[in-house]
Amino acid sequence: MTRRGQRSATTLGIVGAALVTGQGMAFAWPPPAAECHDMSITFEHVTDRSYDVVVSAVVTRPGVFQLGEGHAYFGTSETAPDPAGVPMTSTATILTPEPGETRWTASCIGGSASGIVRVPAPAAPPRLTLAGGTSVTATDHHGATDPVTATGVDSRGRRLAATCSPAVLPLVPARTTVTCTTAPDSAGHVGRATRVVTVLGAEAQLRRLRDTLTPGRLRELVESARDAVVRRDGPMAARRLGIVLDDLPWAGLGGRRTAQVRDDVQRIGRVLGRAIPLVHVVRPGDTVWSVVTDALRARTGKEPTSHEVALGARLVLAHNPGALDRHGVLHPGTVLALPL
Repeated sequence: MTRRGQRSATTLGIVGAALVTGQGMAFAWPPPAAECHDMSITFEHVTDRSYDVVVSAVVTRPGVFQLGEGHAYFGTSETAPDPAGVPMTSTATILTPEPGETRWTASCIGGSASGIVRVPAPAAPPRLTLAGGTSVTATDHHGATDPVTATGVDSRGRRLAATCSPAVLPLVPARTTVTCTTAPDSAGHVGRATRVVTVLGAEAQLRRLRDTLTPGRLRELVESARDAVVRRDGPMAARRLGIVLDDLPWAGLGGRRTAQVRDDVQRIGRVLGRAIPLVHVVRPGDTVWSVVTDALRARTGKEPTSHEVALGARLVLAHNPGALDRHGVLHPGTVLALPL
């Protein structure tokens, strides 16, 4: 409790019955008991953070008077008694008070007063409502956009602006604490809330994709790509993703599902930070000419000319030395890089 007593422009700092010496002042000890009449007690600047207890009286002999469980002071030791009395005031500042009603009593020799101060309860801090999941799929090697959004409301139900950070969640570490904060309300209070969000990287996304596929070659290829990611073999993982894309048209998934899996694989490539190479696994009946023709048709959306196929075939053979056996035959299962 911090207390201040004052007479005219004189200010004293008082704690309990002890007097703190002011500049140019000397005090007798023990202080005399104050004699006064017409005592009153009032309360000023009442908030949930502090308030002032103001005791006033006509003082005939300055000194200490009882205030609550302690003492306060009227005047100084240099103030002479005045039979006619001098109006004096002492102020006690109460910090961090308890909410609710408190009775204060002041008394001196010849006078007393009491009153009740009503301290309001502190305003409730703003409330935050968080929306968004606890996991998010990474979209590239930087991570993912923060999925959490917040709505703030003060104790009176008025909307407050709210922001969440960080705006981008990294791949490493996979779990990030998102902190959301409201703008200050009218009392200066700020609402805060946190949520831990897990970013699903390449390995988690491949595992999830694998689990959506029925047992078969495509599922095995996705699992092999996941194994390469676990081993931290980025080039091999990208190559396996290329084989997954090559196998998609023959997987029998249907148009919409095929497009969905293709999008997933391409996004995982971006998360790895690697370009997925265009490759082809040789199937029975394939020739270099047919492979290049199909690849150019898929890339351009039109039928390639013989000249374009011939140039493409030269590039393929140059990038895949040993792909043809000594009889110039492609064998099923051979993986061709297609630098087209």
